[in-house]
Amino acid sequence: MADTESRLGDDDQLLAALTEKQRSLVRRMERLQAMARADAETISRAIIAADQAAVVEAVAPLPAGRRSDVGSALYTVVPSTGLDSEQTAAFAIARLGTATEAWDMASSLASLLAVPATEAPPAVLDLFRARGRRWTDSVVRGLFRPDWYRGEVWRAVAALVQADLADEPDSPAWATWSLHAYPWEDLPGRVRSDPQLARSLRHAFDVPGAGLVLSVCASTQRPESLVEALTGGTDEGRADVLDALIGTLGNPFTENDLRGWKEFAGWLAPTDDELAGHAASVVALLAAPSRVSVGWAQAALARDGVRCDAESLVDVSDAVLARPDKGLVRAQLRLLQRRYAEGDLAADSLVRVLAQGLDPDRPDLARATAAVLREALPAAGPEARRDVVAVIDARFSGTGDALRTELGLPAGASAAVAEPIAPPTPVDLPRAGAVESVRDVDELVDLLARIPVGDSAPEDLERALDGLVRFRPEDARTLTALTHTFHPDQPTLTAPDWTMAASFVDLVRAWLGVPVGAAVDGVRRRGGSIDRPEDAPPGAAVAPEPWASGTLTWREPSWVPPMLTYRRMVELRAVVGSGALLLSTPTSSDGSIDGEALVRRLAQAPESGARWAPHDVGTALLRLEPSTRAELEAVGALSLHELVSASTADALRTLGVEDRWVRETMDRPFTHYAPAGRVTGWFVPGSARGAPDDPVLGWLDTSTVRTGWHDHFSVVDWHDARWGAGPRHWATVLVHDPDLLGAHLLPLLSMYADRPRADLLPVLRALGSSRAPLHGPASAALVRLAAFRDVTVRTGAAEALAGAARSGRLDADVLGEELLALLVPDADGVADDLPPKLNRLVETLTDAARIDDHAEAAVLGALRVLMTGAHRLRGSADAVELTAQLAERRGIGVELPEGLAAVAASRSSSHLAVAARRLAATVR
Repeated sequence: MADTESRLGDDDQLLAALTEKQRSLVRRMERLQAMARADAETISRAIIAADQAAVVEAVAPLPAGRRSDVGSALYTVVPSTGLDSEQTAAFAIARLGTATEAWDMASSLASLLAVPATEAPPAVLDLFRARGRRWTDSVVRGLFRPDWYRGEVWRAVAALVQADLADEPDSPAWATWSLHAYPWEDLPGRVRSDPQLARSLRHAFDVPGAGLVLSVCASTQRPESLVEALTGGTDEGRADVLDALIGTLGNPFTENDLRGWKEFAGWLAPTDDELAGHAASVVALLAAPSRVSVGWAQAALARDGVRCDAESLVDVSDAVLARPDKGLVRAQLRLLQRRYAEGDLAADSLVRVLAQGLDPDRPDLARATAAVLREALPAAGPEARRDVVAVIDARFSGTGDALRTELGLPAGASAAVAEPIAPPTPVDLPRAGAVESVRDVDELVDLLARIPVGDSAPEDLERALDGLVRFRPEDARTLTALTHTFHPDQPTLTAPDWTMAASFVDLVRAWLGVPVGAAVDGVRRRGGSIDRPEDAPPGAAVAPEPWASGTLTWREPSWVPPMLTYRRMVELRAVVGSGALLLSTPTSSDGSIDGEALVRRLAQAPESGARWAPHDVGTALLRLEPSTRAELEAVGALSLHELVSASTADALRTLGVEDRWVRETMDRPFTHYAPAGRVTGWFVPGSARGAPDDPVLGWLDTSTVRTGWHDHFSVVDWHDARWGAGPRHWATVLVHDPDLLGAHLLPLLSMYADRPRADLLPVLRALGSSRAPLHGPASAALVRLAAFRDVTVRTGAAEALAGAARSGRLDADVLGEELLALLVPDADGVADDLPPKLNRLVETLTDAARIDDHAEAAVLGALRVLMTGAHRLRGSADAVELTAQLAERRGIGVELPEGLAAVAASRSSSHLAVAARRLAATVR
């Protein structure tokens, strides 16, 4: 009571100190608050009486400036619980009438129309009618800006339009949201009675985003009902919808959007006769920008009952054969070959279009094109044959005569183009240094103090792990020396539990006898029962969240790289200080294990009936060179099936295999680091399912690169800026498969390229000194690293490129293919939503070329491949100029691809045109 009187006294003193003007403002605010509360109480009585008309009568006249105050006061006078459905509806109308933000209005409408079958109550229309057209139009515009309550908002606005209270919106959302308005199974009947709904559904063909909605809704709706609603179940309706669909596929929408429409085409399932009636439009679709659309058109034209105009097909084939999508080019060749065999195409027309598709920079496609040419050339006229000869002489150097002979054309001199100078002979890599074991506790303590601050070599972590298992902290000096670094309350070590830094710290604390947190083997998910997949992985534990009705949490096993390294540290907690033998300690500084050393360790088997710890034995097998492992198996010195399961042994035998990799452009999910989009990466299709406690299966299952982005970024090993121990450790485990390392690095490299500092030099050194060839995934990682913001990383990337080129492990053509894949836009204009920065990349390639002849030859070879797409790459002038400089320096003629040749032949004085002419001049 005394405190209350003291506060009141203070308020009186403050009020006395106010000026008259300030007191006037205070009194005015008090009056407004009193008026707002009085209005709220009036509205509240109408709500309790469930009288919607009285609610409208009370809220409609409220001035705009008072609605927010009245709305706030409503929540203080209306009971928060215990309202029945009629009272709740009246309250929603009151909230709508007092709302000033689009979100509040959309939320109010959604509560009124939550059930899909419901329509807007008459009282809602009365409110809009009373407020007038101007207010209604502003509300409608606001409702379509965000992506809220799509179906409910559409039905509410449709009611306003039908009542002539608002105009039909011109927003694209008006069309796309109509797909959410009602269950699809109800659409046929509703379309017949609601012309407005029919117009909106048909308008969806013309707006971006509708295809995405189709894909999302297909899993829970009935697609056949949507098709029936759109076509009316008549042949004329189907023809109209097919015509609209073809037009939609020709629009410059995103790939994901068009995939939804391609899915709709499958629901529509047009017959051969229906496609034949639209054959001209389907042929024109071959020139569409999207590979999704072109692929659908090729499949339609390949059907037996679909015939098209032969000359139209030939005319559009030029554009298809020049596309970067090799699959589409091959499909077009098959289509042309088939139509020629069926007598639809003239030999001369076919020969001329195929000749333009002969591209020396794409030898695989050139061979496929030549195979079709061989069939048509015998029937072609002399002029068409001369055109083929001219193309070969103009484009091919050295191999032109062989190609002419292969095609049955007379031999002759091809255009003289300087042959590339052979690259220098590769230089063998020096042997990696041997790893020396920690000798005693004192040396171990010194090593442990250096590791968390990054003052150590990559192999020092393994030496420390071996020492933690072999030695015990026997004296006070050990505890005193490490207390400051590894005390549980040490704030400088705050990091996510799964990071390498945090898990190593917990391991040392366990060695010191300090309590550590419980270990986990998966990631925590949260959502409703709908969000949780039916096929949740084994071991997923589900529990309701007490604070949110209908919300569940569950933990799913995960084997992203941070989890694999974390689980290895957890496994070691059980053996620290025990004097046990670790199989996985490397014998070389690059992380590899000598075969004879591993056999000797295995001979010291654990106690009878016991098995080697899974992470210890799995990591050891990954560190064993694959050819050495095969030799040991062949002589019976190593039996995988005695150490690991059959599936693990089978997966291990794919380590380092080149032809298992497939490059894909995948959808990248939304994270707090970047919005959703696309990213290009490498994957191994059909790999065995991983597991958090089987490092072989876990590392070799690359599906986490596609599906585990949220897991990566909730536990990223690179969170701790002081110590990039996670990726550094990955490189020592995957020492014999740099491509697997490059694939797993994708989330890090694609999202963190603009970090001001990134501790990735150990990773770069591992790639540059790899004894295994660098194929697509590892080369892609080098391309991304070469474009990092951190100059130190770019310098390391230049040295890594030079080192890999010097040892002969870097293939210039493969590197060039990765430059093309990551930099040059695809058919839809986007190669990667987070592509490497070209200006940084050119700087790194320039630095690499200056290191030695091996690097210079490799960089030039890669740039020659990149030049095939340079004319479609924004800001490519510096890359073209660097290519010209290196070609001049090495005395090599570089023929300009067609697109770049057109730039050089133009009258432009741009940087790109000048650089292209300089490159053209290298051909003598």
